[in-house]
Amino acid sequence: MRTVACILGIGAAIAAGACGAEATVPTSVDLGARAVLAGGAAGDAAPPASDAGVDARPATPRVDGGAADGAPPSVEEEEEAPPPPPKPEVPIRDATGCTPESEPNDDPARADRLPGGEAAFCGSVTEADRDHAVYVLSPDAAGIGIGIRGTEDDVEATVTVNGMTFRAGDRPVTVPGAAYVVRVTSRGKAGSYRVTFVPR
Repeated sequence: MRTVACILGIGAAIAAGACGAEATVPTSVDLGARAVLAGGAAGDAAPPASDAGVDARPATPRVDGGAADGAPPSVEEEEEAPPPPPKPEVPIRDATGCTPESEPNDDPARADRLPGGEAAFCGSVTEADRDHAVYVLSPDAAGIGIGIRGTEDDVEATVTVNGMTFRAGDRPVTVPGAAYVVRVTSRGKAGSYRVTFVPR
């Protein structure tokens, strides 16, 4: 009987150190418990399996509010207003021989150009408006006359040449070959005007 018990319980006998002692046959419960204890002592737990159907790849980070799929962020650009058309190289005259003012001409850089010889600049201004025109006196001119007609109580015209400024209608300064810049403004309400240039 000791031989049979030794053979059947060889696993237990080895653990005890010899087959000479009385050994018992280990049951399935004992074997399961030993397996659990052996696994716990080793400390090598199997990594948890990932859930089926879940993508383990890291998500693409968002950049500047863009989409996570790597698409570039959308940027809304404001459309700039087109620049105004350039002033005509050849001054325009109407049926009365006047060059009508054309916007934008609120500063000398965008002033309307007047033809040489006898010329006139005409239009209308409001309280917030200001019109500019430039007239070049002939190099051989001996003098110039500058006048203004229209609703004189509502508009005012000043002329600047070589840094000197005077009112239209006053005695002008004669500078042959120089550019005369006329500026027409309102005195508080809308008014029409006609500024004339007559070389002598």
